[in-house]
Amino acid sequence: MDDRVLQSPTMRPSISESVSRDIRVTPKRWNTVNYRARFDDPYALKNSLQEQDRLIAQHYLLRTAFKGDFSAPIRQILEKGVVVLDVGCGPGTWTMEMSTLFPRSTFIGIDIHENYPKQVKPKNCHFRKCNAVGDQLPFPDNSIGFVFQRDLNWGLQASDWTRLIKEYHRVLKPGGWIELVEPDIETQQSSVKERTLYDKIIHVLSCRSQDPFVSRRLSSILATSGFRRVESRFQSLPLGWSGDIGNAYAHCYQQQLQALNGLIGSSTLEDAIPTILEEWKEFHAYINWHSAVAQKPWTTRRQDATYDFL
Repeated sequence: MDDRVLQSPTMRPSISESVSRDIRVTPKRWNTVNYRARFDDPYALKNSLQEQDRLIAQHYLLRTAFKGDFSAPIRQILEKGVVVLDVGCGPGTWTMEMSTLFPRSTFIGIDIHENYPKQVKPKNCHFRKCNAVGDQLPFPDNSIGFVFQRDLNWGLQASDWTRLIKEYHRVLKPGGWIELVEPDIETQQSSVKERTLYDKIIHVLSCRSQDPFVSRRLSSILATSGFRRVESRFQSLPLGWSGDIGNAYAHCYQQQLQALNGLIGSSTLEDAIPTILEEWKEFHAYINWHSAVAQKPWTTRRQDATYDFL
């Protein structure tokens, strides 16, 4: 593995039109959550039932786009058995599926909201409420084999990134791996009307001290935080075109925009969305999702930490 971007972020999508049967526009919920409108919540999107359903649908779309649940070279490690930390696990879709696929490994999902399953889950799957950016992660040094974080930038301030990555470095075992996956805020091939909407979203996020452009700096953040073997890649998801996956992602992304109405105003979205849906198809718009993978350097001490934190 080397430090390189595999292709230009402005290239057209190359996703096959054959979509995995696992993709569902309206997936079955694993649990329910009461809607809470919280303007003081660090998470920019509404914490609602619809948002949890959207995250589940998005999981299957991303799994199809990236051709798997992870990009890090850790399959043999997972099959042998390792502790995996899923930060910002949301409804726990990724955590649950991975714990089923790799029964010898232990999976721990943490999130500030308790939207994850509490009873029906594999024996090697654990969830706990945790504010990853507010406190030190509740795990010993050198205790985790793989850290996975996806689509968490909506809940992070720009200043949180450096501290959080340092925490990941602390809890990871020497030789352990980390994977960060985040989307661009703006679409590619967008119209003038759509760019006006994204300018407003970017302005609001910036006023909340969030970083709307962090997705393209994931690899540099990892490299400057002491990680090695950094590799970045991305996949482009079409919006409303290129077959079933484009239609499914357009529905998913429309729901995401609607989940922002508490920040940018429902009238703004109601005026923009009908036009935008048609323009996505006309201009072949798409969203780039970026993935960065890196390894914590080996040291002379390779002993395992005890797992008394479960």
